[in-house]
Amino acid sequence: MDEMNIIYPLLDYLGDINQVCGMKRYALLDGKAKNTEAIDIDNGSGLFFTVLTDRCMDIATLKFKGTPLAFLSRTGIVSPAFYNDRGDEWLRSFGGGLLTTCGFTQAGEPCEFDGVYHGLHGPASSLPARLTMCDEYWQNDVYTMELRGRIRQAKPQYEHIELERRIICTAGQNTVCLADTIRNEGARPEPLMLVYHMNFGFPLVNPSCGIFIPSAKVSGWDDYSTAHAAEWRSMPAPHSDAKDRVFLHTPRSEDGRTGFLLCNDRETPTMAVHVSYTADVLHTLAQWQYPCKRDYVMALEPCNHALLGVKHEHESKTLRYINPGESVSIRLEISVLDDPPQIKKLQAEIYDFSI
Repeated sequence: MDEMNIIYPLLDYLGDINQVCGMKRYALLDGKAKNTEAIDIDNGSGLFFTVLTDRCMDIATLKFKGTPLAFLSRTGIVSPAFYNDRGDEWLRSFGGGLLTTCGFTQAGEPCEFDGVYHGLHGPASSLPARLTMCDEYWQNDVYTMELRGRIRQAKPQYEHIELERRIICTAGQNTVCLADTIRNEGARPEPLMLVYHMNFGFPLVNPSCGIFIPSAKVSGWDDYSTAHAAEWRSMPAPHSDAKDRVFLHTPRSEDGRTGFLLCNDRETPTMAVHVSYTADVLHTLAQWQYPCKRDYVMALEPCNHALLGVKHEHESKTLRYINPGESVSIRLEISVLDDPPQIKKLQAEIYDFSI
C-alpha cells in the first residue's frame, strides 16, 4: 500500500481523524515562552513536529516514533518579545529546534554596516507570522495538513522584506515540505542574507553518526576550524572544553537541487534525516559542530554567504542584493527514514558525487 494513502483505509475505524493524525493549535503559558503560539502536527505514521507561529513559523521539536531528532537548547522556547540584537544576545532566545530562520538582510557575525548596527543572525526568527492558512483537507484519498503565513521585516526609511512561508505534511508520508517566497516590497535594493539553521541533537547526533554531504569544496570558518577541516565527517564525543567548529561546504547539485543526509550510525544506520533543497540561492552549506557537554549539537545550515555578517560580504564584494519587486523562491524537503537499506542507498548516492 502507498504510504501516502495509509490513512484512508482506516476511516471506517475512526470517529474523528484526529485520533490518528492532525494539527493542534495553542499558546504556551509559562516563563519566557508565555503567549507564544505553537502548532503541533502529527502525520499518523510516527512523524511529529511543532511549528512556532510567533517565531517566523520556525520548527521546534521534531520526533519520529517518539525519538527526538532536533537539538533543543537550554533557553527553551522564548517569546519574540525578549529578542535582543546586541552582540551575541540573540543566543538568549535561540531555542535550537529543527529550524531557526536567520536573516533577512543580515546573518552571521554582528557588525555595523551602512551606519546601522546588525546583531548576530538578524531578526528573522523573532518576527511573528500573520497566519493565512491553518487547515487539514482531503485531496482525493490523501489527507494533507498545511500552514501558510506571512512574515514582515520592515522599518520606515529602511527595508521592507516579506516572507511567505508554506509548510505541508501529508498523512502517512514522513516528509515535511517547506516552501518560501521572499520578496522586496521596498523601493530600493536590499541585502539578502539567509541561513536555514537546522539543528540536530542526540540520539541522532553522536560520535558514531554518519554525515553525508556532496561537497565539492570544504573550508574552515576560522583558524581552529581550518585546522580540523579534514574531520568534518565525524562528531566528537561531548567534552567540557569544546570549541565551535564551523565548516563551509560548496555542495554539488543535481537538477538544481542538493542536500545532505545525517544518520544515527555511519555503518549500521537505523534512522536518518535527509534534507534536499534548491541550490541556486542557497549555494553554501555551513556545518556547525559544538560537542560540548550539555550543549551537544550539530547544525547543518543551507545559506548564501560565509556567516561573517553583512559588512564582510559587502567588503568581499559577495553580498547578494534583492531588487524592489524581486522575489526569491526556496523549497526544502525534510524526510525521516528508518529503513536501513533505503538509508544505505542514499548514503551511496551522496558519496558517489562527494569529494
